[in-house]
Amino acid sequence: MNVKKEEKTLISVVMPVYNAEDHLEESIESILSQSFENFEFIIIDDCSEDNSKEIIDKYRSKDKRIKLLRNEENKGATYSINKGIKKAKGKYIARMDADDISKKERLEKQYEFMEENEEVAALGTKAWNINEEGEKTNKRNVPETNEEIMNIITLMCPMIHPSVMLRKEKIEEVGLYNEDLRKAQDYDLWFRLAAKGYKMHNLQERLLLYRLEKGRSFKDRITETKIKWRGYKKLGIPIHKRYGIFIHLTLGLIPNFIMKKVYNKLRKFDPRER
Repeated sequence: MNVKKEEKTLISVVMPVYNAEDHLEESIESILSQSFENFEFIIIDDCSEDNSKEIIDKYRSKDKRIKLLRNEENKGATYSINKGIKKAKGKYIARMDADDISKKERLEKQYEFMEENEEVAALGTKAWNINEEGEKTNKRNVPETNEEIMNIITLMCPMIHPSVMLRKEKIEEVGLYNEDLRKAQDYDLWFRLAAKGYKMHNLQERLLLYRLEKGRSFKDRITETKIKWRGYKKLGIPIHKRYGIFIHLTLGLIPNFIMKKVYNKLRKFDPRER
């Protein structure tokens, strides 16, 4: 899809960066080579101490769609994402992380879906998990429809954050991301969108290569548990039905290498791929 660059910006890609030199070039190139061209690429350097800024400057000198914002001190991804959204001119916000890779047709397919489905506030995709070398390790599946998402949201995060495209006006209505959270800020946002009655959806195509993080700490699980508890309250779920909290905490006691296997089993929503 070829779109004239002088037209009104339709998509703002927002990517926080902190000491990401190892994979940053590949991530940037995957956005700049998108089949959909009418976007601005807002990169927020969160006071990196490696060569990230030099890498960004190299690409910025070649492509005017890149807009660099820089934090004077390290403020975290949540603050940086909100900073990018506040500067964004696009109708849609496309999230991206500095170590992941977007497939060439990602923005085009998400834009077309969002234009045809005005009730959807957040649109994610399936993904491939990849390792440090960029090799595919396994499939990462997510529920498709809003109904399926709502059926699973109380147990686990139903969307892959760096794959998501957001309707800017809707996330502004719910107050953007919660800057008190450094982890699971996306999960919190999904709950708040759901509580407002906004719909979410996941394309059943693998449009992102997702580089796996190291195992989550028990502290991270406590944070997610708090988010779930607040989310249950927002959705009006009675206390006696908030069993997902106890499941989550119990799973948090399981060693990470076992948990990864369990988690990947739970992620296989599509029976055709089993």
